[in-house]
Amino acid sequence: MKLEHKLKLLLILMIILTVSCIQQDKNIVHSDFVVIKDADSEKNLSRSNLLYKSMKKIFEKSNIRLDYLDINSSFSFEDEMQRQIKDFGRKFIFILTDYPEDKLVQIATQNPKINFIVLRNIPVDTSIHNKLQNIKYITFDNQKIIKQLAYIAAYWVESKEGEQGKIAFLYDERSFYYQYQNAFMSGVREFNNDYQRNISIINVNLENQYQAQAMDNLFDKLIKQNSVVYFIASDKEYFTILKKIQTIRQYSIGLETDLFYNKPEFQDIILISENTEYELIGTTILDAVNSGQIQNLDISISPEKQLVKLSPFHNFDTGISNDVKNKLRVSLFQ
Repeated sequence: MKLEHKLKLLLILMIILTVSCIQQDKNIVHSDFVVIKDADSEKNLSRSNLLYKSMKKIFEKSNIRLDYLDINSSFSFEDEMQRQIKDFGRKFIFILTDYPEDKLVQIATQNPKINFIVLRNIPVDTSIHNKLQNIKYITFDNQKIIKQLAYIAAYWVESKEGEQGKIAFLYDERSFYYQYQNAFMSGVREFNNDYQRNISIINVNLENQYQAQAMDNLFDKLIKQNSVVYFIASDKEYFTILKKIQTIRQYSIGLETDLFYNKPEFQDIILISENTEYELIGTTILDAVNSGQIQNLDISISPEKQLVKLSPFHNFDTGISNDVKNKLRVSLFQ
């Protein structure tokens, strides 16, 4: 076969292959539902991934596929929203990551038939968006729980070291967990008032201390200051820091979920955990979708609505006085 004929045949085969690939891509059925979230990580604590995993489990039980997109540092909110709407024909977009509020309002206004369900890690004033029925918020109000966790931390410090013991509040101002600082301090103050003690808090900014050597130096300093309980107010390197606390044989408070069951390798140092009902949140969302009542969806996670609570004491049950147990139960479940 002449070279010219071979080239023509090769060109024809390439055209056929290209057309076939294009046709195959067109035949891909995209779900009406997509979750845009942070990338999962073994080191970081991710509220968005905890919620996504629960939603995926609930949706799959109803034979509904839930697509997802992990974002990265080059993520363009506007471009991705347009792609999900125009290219993939999404009807429900779950935004479980940081986003520009003004851009969301603009896109929702331009696409009134698309439903946007948005995770907000701090309460949001939605009054200016009353006319936008296609934006629904999932908001968290954990202040009461954080105050109770701080009370337990102060109690444990006093029981182990007396007033010489300290609580280390490890925070990163870039993390939404930093907003817990005032509530945490309030819980310690309440304990001091109830028991006439003076347990103090050491506030530590983690921003430039995530590297191994810097972290070692930080904990050496905190040990010398007699820090007994450590509260990690940062999603970044959360489990790395928890492992460090375990290495120095001290104690911590768990966030988001009952770490006794979800991270059993840390059972020996977790005094008590915050425990959010993510599966109940997922069920609430699915029920609103199935009933066609998405416009009435309003998920506010708070102790009063029983969507966030304290986990049991587990290993440390006998180390907590009945007075403290009764105080927390009364304030939480009344």
